[in-house]
Amino acid sequence: MERVAACRSGATRENTCVRVTGFPLLPHWRRSVTHSFRIRVPCDDRQESSLVSIPKGSTGSPVSKKNFFIIFSLAGAGLVLLIMFMTGAAAFKGRRSGTFESWNREAIKATYVASQLKETDKAHSTLTLTYDLENNTDSDYHLDTGPDVVIQSRLKSGGSLSQQEPLRLSYPVFLPPKQHARLAIEMTQPFAWPPDEDPAYVDKLRAFVKERLANVGEFVLFDQASRAEVRLPGAWQGLQEATRASY
Repeated sequence: MERVAACRSGATRENTCVRVTGFPLLPHWRRSVTHSFRIRVPCDDRQESSLVSIPKGSTGSPVSKKNFFIIFSLAGAGLVLLIMFMTGAAAFKGRRSGTFESWNREAIKATYVASQLKETDKAHSTLTLTYDLENNTDSDYHLDTGPDVVIQSRLKSGGSLSQQEPLRLSYPVFLPPKQHARLAIEMTQPFAWPPDEDPAYVDKLRAFVKERLANVGEFVLFDQASRAEVRLPGAWQGLQEATRASY
């Protein structure tokens, strides 16, 4: 429906405002039902300014700046939420794919070198096992002392992995491609070091080592950062002759 206001100034002192109200034209086959009418009323500036003119052909009300700002803000918030959802889904998918990636057992090989048993304090002793690592890849290999490195024992009975014994790296390792480097792992356990004059000195050291390694077939190092699995073979016969040593 169209509303048009027009003011006329005639011979009389009072202005007259003619307001024309009509319905939009219907399709050509219904033009006969189109109606319009006029209302003549006194017109002044206040009344004229209160009339609203809707452009011809318009079918809706004008949108205020406040409503436009609200709509724009909601659209922006929705876009941000969509981006966050897509990013989170991609990250979750990446974590899942990394979780099920196979461990590489051929990249790094280890050979047993030596062992040391030393007194840590009056109530504890530390057993250190040293290995020679060989990098069979064409890339540098970094091994850091952190939560990404997990060392477990493979038990002789059943072949299961166990973390009952607390094992850790003695120091970080850098291994260039096709080269060798030393690696040491250690475990610290409660053990009162016997005095040197104790006649059972050697037997007590042997008993401590045997007790810790009696059911261990080998140690296995898992590097979660590179997905490398390094088998650290056992050579417990030599440890049966363990004596006090120091670095």
